[in-house]
Formats: sequence, C-alpha cells, structure tokens
Amino acid sequence: MIFARERGQLSVVAETGTANDQAALAEAADKGARAHAALPAMRTLTQADVDRIVAAMSRAAIPEAARLGELANRETGYGNTTDKTTKNLFASD
Repeated sequence: MIFARERGQLSVVAETGTANDQAALAEAADKGARAHAALPAMRTLTQADVDRIVAAMSRAAIPEAARLGELANRETGYGNTTDKTTKNLFASD
C-alpha cells in the first residue's frame, strides 16, 4: 500500500482487484487520517498518560490473543494458530 498526503489529508494510492480490497484501502486511509488528526492531542500527554494507555491496550489485547491468532491464520493462511497466539501474547505483554 502506498500512502500519499494531499492538502493535509492522507490517501491510499494502490491498484486493487476487488470491492473488498477497495473497502479495506478506504478503511486504512480513514484510520490513518484519524490517527494523524489525533497527533496534536497525543503530543500533550504526559509519560504517565502514555503508560496508562499502553497498559490498558495490553489488558485488552491479552484475552483476545487466541481469537486474533485464529483470525490471522484463517485470513492469511500462513503459520499456525498456536504460534500466532504466542506472538500476540508476546507483543501484548
């Protein structure tokens, strides 16, 4: 995927073959733009604020590790669910 910035907006520049690809690219572009718009607010956070956010993300991700490992394996066909779950747990802790 190639991202481009035009007039302060992020957009995705890519060739795709299906409506699902187009929807996924549009969703990615929207999320990228929303993240970019959040940067000014994030720059005002203290380290303690960031630590609280990261801890909450970890607490939310750990119980979902197996489900997300299964989804990743099913979607990509790569690896296996057990290894993907282990990777998710490692990345979340």
